[in-house]
Amino acid sequence: MSQTREKIVDDFVKLMMGAVGTAQGMQEEASSLMRSRLESTIRKLDLVSREEFEIVAEMAQQARQENEALIKRLDEIEGFLGHKNPSKEKRVTRKKTSTAKKSSSE
Repeated sequence: MSQTREKIVDDFVKLMMGAVGTAQGMQEEASSLMRSRLESTIRKLDLVSREEFEIVAEMAQQARQENEALIKRLDEIEGFLGHKNPSKEKRVTRKKTSTAKKSSSE
């Protein structure tokens, strides 16, 4: 009788181990499917890669530096020629129009 119990326990253990293996396989398959769907969705969004972003950010920084250098050079040339320097004059800004609706009592 003890051999029968051992056989039943062994069969039960094998069944559970098989179930655990199946569950792990299903988890890996689900993970793989979710990853591929997520990657597909990201590709459809047409997002830029980190490398592309960093390259464009560096280009923008260089353009800012060149712009500042050109402004400085222009200021020096205008100063040499005796012209007014518009970049140092007070700039006039337009008033922002209110987007709020006026009440009918006004």
